[in-house]
Amino acid sequence: MNIYDTFVQILLGVILVISSIKDIKRRRISMSIIVPGIIILLICLPFRNNISIVNGLFGTIVGISMIGIGRLSRWQIGMGDGIVLILTGIGLGFWENAFLFLYALLLIFLFSVILLFLKKITKKTTLPFIPFIFLGYIGVILS
Repeated sequence: MNIYDTFVQILLGVILVISSIKDIKRRRISMSIIVPGIIILLICLPFRNNISIVNGLFGTIVGISMIGIGRLSRWQIGMGDGIVLILTGIGLGFWENAFLFLYALLLIFLFSVILLFLKKITKKTTLPFIPFIFLGYIGVILS
């Protein structure tokens, strides 16, 4: 791992924390944070040891797919979540981003089941997804 790999890990963590807070409070993400993050990650990509340029670009497939599914579902899944997964895909690569997404889905599922059981939410309640992406990111980084 070189300085660029470390920088990317820290940058992704900071962006995900800020985006999680905004998603919880406003159910929106800030493109003024995400777009510069994507640009910085693309600039760092050729200098990284842990991920190839091709893998970083293929990592965006998870987010692009999520945006496509969101469009098909009439935006029951937010576009912002897909954009954040594009960001993490550039930073992590395809497989790590796919695992991050699976971790996030598992965590939001478990959280939703618990809240439904406790009758804190209904089936129609929407939950912010980016905090679970952040938790999935932690899981991928620690594994």
